[in-house]
Amino acid sequence: MVIFGGKNNSYGQKIQIFTPQQEQLFPVENYTPVENAKYRLNQREVTIAELEQVIMTGYREERKDEFKPEHKSWNYAIRGKTISKLELRVAVSLDITSGVLIITVFDLGK
Repeated sequence: MVIFGGKNNSYGQKIQIFTPQQEQLFPVENYTPVENAKYRLNQREVTIAELEQVIMTGYREERKDEFKPEHKSWNYAIRGKTISKLELRVAVSLDITSGVLIITVFDLGK
């Protein structure tokens, strides 16, 4: 995955880089799409396999990260292409109990 380390700010700790130990905390089988993400995946005809590919091979768009005060957590933006060359941005949030929450999916080609 493309998110790594950590830095503190007024909103709380923002992950910068995953260490290999942290990556093991968030295996692919722990990716959980929230309701909005399920709706967007269906609407944009994106499969879970394509979503996982973008998360695992894409790159971080740190300027698109945003803190969600209502959840007291960060959403991280990951951008990448699927095998079929569909360019996506995936917003994820990290939760130690739930794993990687898929918040939404944007089709950047439209």
